[in-house]
Amino acid sequence: MFFKVLGSSNPTRLFVAGIHGDEEAITRPIFEMMIKDIKIISGRLVVVSLSRDCPYISTLNEAYYDSTNGKKLLELIQEYRPGIYVELHTYKIDNHSNLSDPDRRKKIGVPPFTEFEEKVLIGSVSPLIRTSKFSLSLLRGSSYTSILYFFSGLFFGFFISGLSWKGGFWLTLPWIVRTFFVIAGTGFKDGIPASIVWLLLYSIPILPASAGAYAGGLMVKLISSIRKG
Repeated sequence: MFFKVLGSSNPTRLFVAGIHGDEEAITRPIFEMMIKDIKIISGRLVVVSLSRDCPYISTLNEAYYDSTNGKKLLELIQEYRPGIYVELHTYKIDNHSNLSDPDRRKKIGVPPFTEFEEKVLIGSVSPLIRTSKFSLSLLRGSSYTSILYFFSGLFFGFFISGLSWKGGFWLTLPWIVRTFFVIAGTGFKDGIPASIVWLLLYSIPILPASAGAYAGGLMVKLISSIRKG
């Protein structure tokens, strides 16, 4: 097994190879050569080539994630919670047509790989981890942050007279600005339109913060009217 961590803090990129079978015999030298010439400007890069002492089980098969390498892979994802996740695989040239078959989704339920260069294929990771480990992580994070900002808005709306719903905007502004610079720091890797969508998703907390601030203001008015009455 080959393991190397370069850099520190977020965003975290996790590159994994040697996923199954004897892939590590080819992928490990690639990773060892890659890290010699790489320079981390921000965030960290975690490079792992798993053990070759694991029988070949497709990552499209749930049984893979019960294997030694499968369990280790899940542990790595859970520990590092990468913002960018990449798997490096090898394949037999005889399987090229099957992997890039336009009808692959109809046949086995997953999309075909795209030919990046001659015989170099690129595609999505297994849906078994993509849908359970990555797709909802952003929304979960925003949900927890939204709850925090709601109660923060409620607190400030209650104790700061006249704050109203606008206070939610000022409360979340530092979070939104920070998010913008994080996205900009990646060089808008997903393109401008997609980066705007990410920023909007990360800005979701502005809604509960504004609602909390407005509710806090209403509570003050309600208490004041009760006292006068």
